[in-house]
Amino acid sequence: MTDLTAAIGMERLQRAVTLLLIQNINNAIDAQNTLWGTRDDIFFTAVGRDQDPFVCEHIASDNIYSGTIPSLIEKPNEFYPNCCVIAYIGSPISNSSDFVDCYGITIAIEIMVKSESSEEEVNARIHRTLEAANSIMVTEKHRGFPEGNDGAPIVPKISRPAMVTIGEIFIKHSGTDPNARTFYQGGSLNYLAEKFSPY
Repeated sequence: MTDLTAAIGMERLQRAVTLLLIQNINNAIDAQNTLWGTRDDIFFTAVGRDQDPFVCEHIASDNIYSGTIPSLIEKPNEFYPNCCVIAYIGSPISNSSDFVDCYGITIAIEIMVKSESSEEEVNARIHRTLEAANSIMVTEKHRGFPEGNDGAPIVPKISRPAMVTIGEIFIKHSGTDPNARTFYQGGSLNYLAEKFSPY
């Protein structure tokens, strides 16, 4: 039998967050679309623009990955939007227990979105999709992450608000028509999760 008390648990947490997003991200995106639909109407009216609200696309469960997938940047549009979850630093934290170790695990949620319309739409989509993912991570009812295959619970403490990074917009052209192009943008949320091993 595996000695779980010796486990660091980074991949288990990575997979748990992946499952959490698969189960909840599209409902959270719908909530952002509702919220920002009203805000967009108010903003575009205020600046005198005839513009429909921007709408974020759902993320298919097949496009949510445990681990980093660099090749996604070369994939066709059906792979967008996408999300990767990466646990990449585990630092021991002192604790009062003689029986379990505690780790501070840095975990990143990396999201890429697309727009076939404009740079402004793709920028709105990355901001709002990151907001959707963050709302899942910080909501108390989601704090008990899905269990791993071994049935051991994963209940990390998110010990700091997300560090947020949004990258540059890049463009891909389709064929020889200069107007046949798609805009892409990526962003990430970085959390520090305190996790007892094996819990």
